Amino acid sequence: QGENQMTIYIVFGGFEYEGKSVENVFSSKEAAEAFAEELKNKKVYDYVDVEEYLRRSLLPPRYDN
Repeated sequence: QGENQMTIYIVFGGFEYEGKSVENVFSSKEAAEAFAEELKNKKVYDYVDVEEYLRRSLLPPRYDN
């Protein structure tokens, strides 16, 4: 990762032919996957995905450790 960047994991839920929506955002991959598994087990959506994104932090570099 570059300086002042962080990885986030976004959990999406969706319905076939209707698109997807953001369910939650996590900084931990394990937490995102656990939440996605809960959604899958509840059968709230037709499908659930976890996607990884690299984004710039909102904090100045000296506070971003």
